[in-house]
Amino acid sequence: MVVLKDGVMVHEHYWNGTKEGDTHLMMSVTKSFTSILAAIAVDNGLLDMNKLTTEYLPELLETQIWQKIGVENDAEMMASANGGVMASGGLNASTKDLARVGKIILNEGKNYKGEQVIPKAFIDNIYECNDKVRAAWSLGKEAALADGWYMNQFRILYVGDYKVMAMVGIYGQIMVADLESNTVIAMNGGYPMTETPRMVQGIFHKTIPAILDAVRAQ
Repeated sequence: MVVLKDGVMVHEHYWNGTKEGDTHLMMSVTKSFTSILAAIAVDNGLLDMNKLTTEYLPELLETQIWQKIGVENDAEMMASANGGVMASGGLNASTKDLARVGKIILNEGKNYKGEQVIPKAFIDNIYECNDKVRAAWSLGKEAALADGWYMNQFRILYVGDYKVMAMVGIYGQIMVADLESNTVIAMNGGYPMTETPRMVQGIFHKTIPAILDAVRAQ
């Protein structure tokens, strides 16, 4: 787990033999990165919608995100036997570097040099949403667990007193960004079951609000 407040790390902890710099399979958090990369490519006039996303992903990830956010560790992508990358769940990255992406999101898409890495409009659209997306959430199973919405492979969730943007992967891979307190929480985990109500309650309704309360109280 890594927690950033105002861009500064305020907590760091690793469990089960993992250590700083270890990469971890991000599962569906990868989808959020794929969505970011598509937005960057469209913004730069580079995305041909007639081609598969998997033809772009590895190169874009390195040049458009990893080289621009000041990462400490290389990322890896899982691929099939014929070389096709797993754009829906194959990213391996360290927890600190996942937190750095949250830091970029909270800074309106800009990196520490002031360069626009993620289009601001992409982030704003997720935060603002629309009635169609809100209505779709109300019909899904996650509506019973939290108020919010799901747009462009990101979730906006109301947990405790907070409205957070979240990347979520099964088994406990999570990046949460709270705009109001300028706080990022990044976690990688090995929960033995996939996104059970108990896991959602434990992480999103107890752990994350408790961490944000503690940060706010500092």
